[in-house]
Amino acid sequence: MIRTDERGCRLSGANAAAAELYEHALIAACSWRNGADALALAAQREAPDFVMAHLLPAWLLVCSRDPRRVQSARAIVARAMRLPANDGERAHMAALCAVLGDHYELAKALLGEQLTREPRDLLALQFAHALDHVTGDTPRMLERVERLLRPGPAICRAATR
Repeated sequence: MIRTDERGCRLSGANAAAAELYEHALIAACSWRNGADALALAAQREAPDFVMAHLLPAWLLVCSRDPRRVQSARAIVARAMRLPANDGERAHMAALCAVLGDHYELAKALLGEQLTREPRDLLALQFAHALDHVTGDTPRMLERVERLLRPGPAICRAATR
């Protein structure tokens, strides 16, 4: 059985309990609330090969802007790269590697490509938006959100009713 998140994005290595914990972690991360790390770690304990449960904390670390925390994401990404992953998960890994190599424009481009393939990838949107903000790319920030508000499958359909 192929497991997906609430928006239909495929999740490698997840079981039902881990996917639910991940969903709570993702919402906490996208709301910039405390607790996302603990929830993602709980999801990893439930399903050790759950790729996105590893990558979400890595994204939080690289966006912390604290150089030590950013560098600590390297070990997490290296561990995740050894797990069986789908194309979307590999896109996240590539974008994280780009950030860790100080290639922010490449990371933003890779996340943009992922959002073209999977427009409902909330993690890709959140961290593409964060990188756009850090790099002062206001037009791209607006464009990413405007694309989601167009008719069709979107992350925030319920919020626009």
